[in-house]
Amino acid sequence: MNIFGNGVCHIDSFVVFVFEAISGERCKIQITKLFSNYAYAKIIDIIIPSPNRQIPPCISYEKCGSCSFLHTKIEEENITKVAFVKATLAKNKIEADLAPITCLGEYNYRNKVVLYYGKNGFGYNEKSSINVIEHSNCLLNDKEFDEIAKFTASELKSTSIRALYLRKGNGIMVCPIFYNSTDIIKYATSLLSKFPN
Repeated sequence: MNIFGNGVCHIDSFVVFVFEAISGERCKIQITKLFSNYAYAKIIDIIIPSPNRQIPPCISYEKCGSCSFLHTKIEEENITKVAFVKATLAKNKIEADLAPITCLGEYNYRNKVVLYYGKNGFGYNEKSSINVIEHSNCLLNDKEFDEIAKFTASELKSTSIRALYLRKGNGIMVCPIFYNSTDIIKYATSLLSKFPN
């Protein structure tokens, strides 16, 4: 499994990244994107599931692009992350002994959140899309992040802040647009008074 929560398999010497496959699984797959030396695929059927597979506990998991590992048990996620760090260090010829990853819990450990503001709300981007899924309680976020996100969503609805879609190369960047400085000051003052830390 790679750091994006996808399985990696080889068909002869051809690398295939399989969306949400877990190490050790046997799956029937369908190629979704083909390139000269690798491909992406989706699972059609899981023939032999991994003992580390779980039903994602989040109701938004199938659409939300925020997390990549909720279909795996936390132990498998941690092993994958340590392996990624080790491989990155080795690629750069750095030797290091890594301690196991330890979280204070399976949930609410995330210490950084990037949320998006678009035409259809404030929250996380959908998988492979710029569409926004309205933010609700995220299992991985620190609880204060969720409170700040709810507050921000409410403020955005009550002001003249709008989303601007800018094309850059092949992608689209979404930016919140403040039509006047009063909106910025009102939001910043309210945020600081509600969340002083």
